[in-house]
Amino acid sequence: MKKAILPVIIAVCAGLLSGCGKSNKAARTPDPVTQPEAQAALFQRTSDRVRSLIAAKDYDQARRTLEMFKDYKLTPEQQQIVDKLQAQIPAK
Repeated sequence: MKKAILPVIIAVCAGLLSGCGKSNKAARTPDPVTQPEAQAALFQRTSDRVRSLIAAKDYDQARRTLEMFKDYKLTPEQQQIVDKLQAQIPAK
């Protein structure tokens, strides 16, 4: 009986762990149409982070953080902010 339970426990654990580590960027980025407040708050926090990185002259991290906006559905105003932030980062 004990030998029959062990494979079942292993199969259950493997099934639970199989989804670990997978990411779905689309699910993490709020849609401005359906979740405008969440998207605006996330955009604000991320753009504030980029501003602080630029002020600290950590341009590589600022560039990587701005890359996150590629997954966002930005409003025209937000796109202008991203463009202005990108202009503040010196070319490599």
